[in-house]
Amino acid sequence: MVAQDRFKYRFKLSGLQIHEENLEAQPRKSHSARAYEGEVEMSKKEGYRKDLVHLLNEFLRTDDEEKIMEFLVSNSNLPGPIGNLELADVFAEVVEDYSIRDPQKIWEFASRLTDVSPNEAPVNNPKEFLQFCGTVAIGAIGSIYATFYRKAFTFLKKLANDPRWRTREAVAMGIQKLVAKQSKNTLKGLESWIEKNE
Repeated sequence: MVAQDRFKYRFKLSGLQIHEENLEAQPRKSHSARAYEGEVEMSKKEGYRKDLVHLLNEFLRTDDEEKIMEFLVSNSNLPGPIGNLELADVFAEVVEDYSIRDPQKIWEFASRLTDVSPNEAPVNNPKEFLQFCGTVAIGAIGSIYATFYRKAFTFLKKLANDPRWRTREAVAMGIQKLVAKQSKNTLKGLESWIEKNE
C-alpha cells in the first residue's frame, strides 16, 4: 500500500471524509509568494482590528451593538464552506482587550451574540457567525477574569450541545483560549466533563 493509500485508509477508518484533490501534490510556492500571502493576511487582520476597535469604542459610548453585528455578518464569508476565522480570532482578541474597560458590559454583549438560535440562523446562514464570534469571545473573557472563568466554562459546555457544527467548533476555540491562560482549572474541568460524559 503506497503512502497516499495508507493516508486515505486511516481517515476512512476514523470516519472522516477527505477529498481526492486534497491529496494531490500541490506546486510549491516560492518564498516571496508565501511572504506576500502572509503580508496580505496580516494587513487584513490589522484592518479588522482597526474597524473593531472603532466599533467597540462606539458601543461602549452609545450601547449601539447593531453596527458591530452588521460588520460581523457582512464579513462572515457565509454562506460558504469556511467562515471568516481570522475575523473571529481578531474579534475575540479585541473583546478581551476591551473587557478591561468594562468587563460586565462586554461579557453581556458576547453572551447576547450567542443567543442566535438554530431556527434564526441555521448552518451557513451569515447570522450563524454572530454565535461563532460570541462563543470564542466568551472563552477569551473567561481566560483573563477569575470572576468570569467558571461562567465561561459552563457557558461553553452548554454551547457544545448546539446542533450547528460551527458553534461546536467555536466552543473548541473558546476552550483553547481558556487553556492558554487558565490551563490548570480548564484541564481539570475538561477531565470532569469527559468522565461524567456531559
